Amino acid sequence: MATINDLTANTALDAADLFMVETASGPRSIAGSVLSGTFTTKATTIVTSAGSRTLVLTDADRHIRVTAGGSVTVPTNASVAFSIGSSLTVERATTAAVGIVAASGVTLRAYPGLNLAGQWATCALLKVAADEWLVAGALSS
Repeated sequence: MATINDLTANTALDAADLFMVETASGPRSIAGSVLSGTFTTKATTIVTSAGSRTLVLTDADRHIRVTAGGSVTVPTNASVAFSIGSSLTVERATTAAVGIVAASGVTLRAYPGLNLAGQWATCALLKVAADEWLVAGALSS
């Protein structure tokens, strides 16, 4: 029997495989035969940025590793049309300050602020409306 930790890209599933998933009504098991086919994983692309940058459409589903102080600017929907539900992560891989900044017309929802709290701090950005993003993670004001 395979477990979810045993799976790698293109692992074939069979009826003996059993997986546990969390649902709104509690944990449920799913047999491999229900998941017939091939399980494919998607690796996250890591983009290194030496300082300030503005997000681009290809940053969706990526990890932005900022290696020098600066800011990551979230552009308006009119200039970069990320799909609602798009997400990405940002990491502060430096001792210098790194912040998340909204372009004019963009609303960023975060607590307690929009600065990554320290070296190795990470936050996630989730687009929830045309020009509104949720920012959550190791943040400070």
